[in-house]
Amino acid sequence: MAKNFILFLLLSCLFVLDIFGQIKIIDAIELSPIPSVNVFDEHGKLLGISNADGEILFEGLNNGQQLHLQHISYSPQKVLYYPKTTIRLSNRILPLAEVEITARPKEYDYLVLRGYFRTYQGYNGEPKYFADGIIDYYIPKNKKDKVSYELVEYRVFGNKKLIKQQKLSSSFFNEPPRIPSLRKENLIQTGNSDYVLKKVSEGETEIQKRGIAVGYMRFVPQRQLTEIFIDKIAPDSARTKKILWLTVKATRNEKLEIYNTLKQEGHKMENLMSFYENSAGEYRTKKTADYKKLEFLNEFYVTAKTFVDKKQLSQKKDLKHGIFLDEKSSYHSAYWKNLSNWNIPSLNNGIEKALQDILELY
Repeated sequence: MAKNFILFLLLSCLFVLDIFGQIKIIDAIELSPIPSVNVFDEHGKLLGISNADGEILFEGLNNGQQLHLQHISYSPQKVLYYPKTTIRLSNRILPLAEVEITARPKEYDYLVLRGYFRTYQGYNGEPKYFADGIIDYYIPKNKKDKVSYELVEYRVFGNKKLIKQQKLSSSFFNEPPRIPSLRKENLIQTGNSDYVLKKVSEGETEIQKRGIAVGYMRFVPQRQLTEIFIDKIAPDSARTKKILWLTVKATRNEKLEIYNTLKQEGHKMENLMSFYENSAGEYRTKKTADYKKLEFLNEFYVTAKTFVDKKQLSQKKDLKHGIFLDEKSSYHSAYWKNLSNWNIPSLNNGIEKALQDILELY
């Protein structure tokens, strides 16, 4: 009996160890860890996102399962999952000639960043919305004015079966499709004066809050660019808000900006190349004790930069400020087939599969 019990314990331990597995993702050349790598399964389900050390802990994956990796600075990659493995990603280099740049005039009121965006939303582990398109962001020179935008063309896809079920539920907390939210200043300057910069090497400066590292500025001379990464929730583990009947808990909010300059004074929207944000949270209402999980991914890639004055802006009739989209699409070209022209990474195969099998075009 005792031997059988010991054997049971050993098998149980082996089973537990098999449930959890970790991988590490690093740069193929510099061998540095890569944070904010999105990992999807073959059906477009978001499995995890790498942390500041490039690590992801998975639960319940099978050895040999397909993983689809995506990052704004690296080429998409398909790999097979095995625990305790290190995956190397090759970066993509964006030639500056690919970005159309209009010379900055002496007098202007708004910087206009045209580019390609895409957003993904998950609900309780299932794909809910995907949107992408061409957008113009109008970033004011006057700090008191707000950033506005105009949608040039876009697509919205939805998990219509899931969304219909949610809308019929009395406890449904609505999160419609959205665009990336672009700010007037870089991540360090935006909304927080508590960040402290600490140089740790020639190529990296640590971003600290309350004495704890929450991000970094990484300088990449080979590509003449700077990466700014910040975990907006750290050093806290979560943030909770209650509004009447609703309780919302933010569990993750990480942002990454890439600038085409090595100079710190050049980290401004005029030099922005791309922007990425991932966030996750949970919510519940008074009518249920169960938390529902939400996940959001936002990407934006600059393809052109121009400048306009207030008179030119006043002629725009479709300017908006809010980040939410209607459940509809409006496009006049197959822009999503031309991403390679701007050296924008293509959609990974997992999301492509979800657009065919789960998410329907509005």
